[in-house]
Amino acid sequence: MRRVIAILGCCAVLGLAAFGYYGLQTKKAEANMTNENLIARVWVEIREDSTDEKLVLRPTDYPIPPARGRRQLELTEIGQGQALEAGPADKLETVSHGGWSIEDQTLLLNIEGWEGTYEIEDLQDDILVLRKR
Repeated sequence: MRRVIAILGCCAVLGLAAFGYYGLQTKKAEANMTNENLIARVWVEIREDSTDEKLVLRPTDYPIPPARGRRQLELTEIGQGQALEAGPADKLETVSHGGWSIEDQTLLLNIEGWEGTYEIEDLQDDILVLRKR
């Protein structure tokens, strides 16, 4: 009888441990999906708020003060992206294509002009702040 109880106790502990691990993985996956849903859009770099260490971006529908030559970064839901810049007539032109991925609070950009690994410092509906690594 004691063996049965001990075995059942071990199974329960293992089951909870496995549930905890998979529950944690599920939470991570849900967090990544939330981040991916928020990040997949066209972002405009706000140079006046950015520094050497961090980039501040706003969505295109945010009331951004006018400034010439603002760079834009378009990230699609399927992990593709493109860099946009003002051309000779101030019309936006695609200057490069690439991809992106997100893991926890890290954004990896493989888009020329934006390439690098960034820590997501702030991600909300109206702002994206990336710290360069």
